Amino acid sequence: MKRELKKSNKDSLEAMYLPQTVAYQAANVPFGQLLVLDLTKRNDPETERLDKSMWVAHKYDETGVVVASTMIAVVRGNRHTPSDR
Repeated sequence: MKRELKKSNKDSLEAMYLPQTVAYQAANVPFGQLLVLDLTKRNDPETERLDKSMWVAHKYDETGVVVASTMIAVVRGNRHTPSDR
């Protein structure tokens, strides 16, 4: 589990946290889970959708074969309440 205070888009989360998650998989089954608590300021309600908050990222070897997969889920903190909208 990680906590994010600055950038919570898919590319930045993968760049920051995926290498460590994949490294943990080297000693075991090549499938991991990464849970990120997003504490960034919420401006766009669209980013709070569940289908935009979960995905699978793959690590490929030099021949293009998947060698590790990670399920990434982002829990949106600092959410707007219905009365805020």
